Amino acid sequence: MEPSTATSARYERFNGGAHSAGAAVLGLGGRECVSSRGIAGKASGAVAALLSIYIIGYLTGYYIHRCT
Repeated sequence: MEPSTATSARYERFNGGAHSAGAAVLGLGGRECVSSRGIAGKASGAVAALLSIYIIGYLTGYYIHRCT
C-alpha cells in the first residue's frame, strides 16, 4: 500500500526538505550565524537582553520597596 501524497507533505520538514518559513525569516539556519561575527552578535544580543531585564527588575524593586 503506497502512502498518499497528502500525508507525506505533512512530514516534509523532517525529511531534509526545504527549511521552514520561520527559520528562513529569522535567519536561524544561515551561515552568517555560525561565523565568529554571528556568534559575537548573538552573545552581545543576549547580554543586552539580560542587562535590560536586570535594569527593569532593579527599577521595579526600587519603586516597590522604597520607604515612604
